[in-house]
Amino acid sequence: MNFKANTTYNGRFITDADSTFAVLVIKVTAKTVTFAHPHTGEPTRAKVLNDDGVDFFFPMGRYSMAPVIKANRAA
Repeated sequence: MNFKANTTYNGRFITDADSTFAVLVIKVTAKTVTFAHPHTGEPTRAKVLNDDGVDFFFPMGRYSMAPVIKANRAA
């Protein structure tokens, strides 16, 4: 499953599953995704990764408890 431009995706924090946020994907290429950053709203680019056929990316940086946006979580 791949990301689509002009689509909003939901994300959750690992530490609190009830705490959610939305990310608007602006542009998609084969290796990157450009999205509106959840806190600032500014366009930000991230590397697209894949797990069992589902694309995902880290909207707030890559660290141990980082939230993840997956292509199968469209709003």
